[in-house]
Amino acid sequence: MPIITSAVCVVMAVFGSAIIPWMPKLVVGATVFLFASQLFYEWLYENVRGFQPIDFAIVLIILGTVIFLGFMTGIAVGILLALLLFVLRYSMISAVQGQYSLVNYRSSVERSQNNNQLLDQHGGESLVYTLRGFLFFGTANAILDTIRDDAHIRTGHYKVILLDLKRVTGIDISALNTFVQIRAICEMSGVRLIYSGVGRETRDSLLMLDAVSYDHGEPLIFPDADYAVEYMEDLLLESHSTESGANTIHDHLDRIFHDEEKVDLLVDHMTRVEVTASEILFEQGDEDTGLYMLERGSMTALIGTEQNGFKRVKKFRPGSLIGELSAYTPERQRTATVIADENSVLYHLSPENLARLDVENLKLAASIHELVARTLGGRIAYMNRRLFLELK
Repeated sequence: MPIITSAVCVVMAVFGSAIIPWMPKLVVGATVFLFASQLFYEWLYENVRGFQPIDFAIVLIILGTVIFLGFMTGIAVGILLALLLFVLRYSMISAVQGQYSLVNYRSSVERSQNNNQLLDQHGGESLVYTLRGFLFFGTANAILDTIRDDAHIRTGHYKVILLDLKRVTGIDISALNTFVQIRAICEMSGVRLIYSGVGRETRDSLLMLDAVSYDHGEPLIFPDADYAVEYMEDLLLESHSTESGANTIHDHLDRIFHDEEKVDLLVDHMTRVEVTASEILFEQGDEDTGLYMLERGSMTALIGTEQNGFKRVKKFRPGSLIGELSAYTPERQRTATVIADENSVLYHLSPENLARLDVENLKLAASIHELVARTLGGRIAYMNRRLFLELK
């Protein structure tokens, strides 16, 4: 049967124009009728039974155009209607995936208890918008309306707004012009507009159109949302912090233990360590050598991966514990590389001194272990919160 069918097709292709006039008109008409009815059945019933009414209407419009105006005109009309329908439907999907304040959206920077309390109190003065999808005039206008209709922006309640473009797949010129309007609205109210997760081409376009706020002559565009949120936190703390001068190790420990005798005893068992900028404190995979408390400066924890190189997982500010996790793992190895961002001062508690405290002062040793447990618990809670926000 396949051979006969193929042979008939070849014969009709070569000699069809000479054979058809000799065929009965009834046979030719019946063949055309059957072919047309089959097409009608397939394209107007079988293949479109699951279509929505608007999609079925487009099929009927294409059919009518083909019948009355021609096949190519029908194809052009179908493409145009499909594009218009796509734009309409895509613009109905919100480009704003999430809207958060710094009360519940924080960076990986580990700060002192006082600073965390300030961020809890004033975190509502900053906003983070996570955007998604392809941004064009339809979806970008929804972002503009969301920001323009926020009464807190017009009254200057917010100090900074972050637009995270990590999940944005593309931006057209109309969306870029919308960002210019958003920046103008923010600037009129004294609000800084910053960006994160921006590609090189988009960055150049934003700078060229002047859609970015500046700080000390530098455009506020960050490679990752974590760095942008860190900047927002620093801005809020600079505005509301009442602390004057640098805190000592005694100050940091006193806020934790509220016991001068415990603090003095613990400091006596710790060793002062100074590191210079870019100096490595310890590397991932090193043997555990005890924990540190940062008195002054800042340190960054990096985890190395085979595919993406080093990635920042934590940044430590004064008052933070560093390197406590490795003492509680079976391998007793460092889980990250810690490097100094600037000249810093730390206090080191070695495993030997901690073991000595376990014998000499059980209450102080128990307090240290409780501090480590609270620190680890806080970091797990932070990771769970960020994971929940990422999965929303």
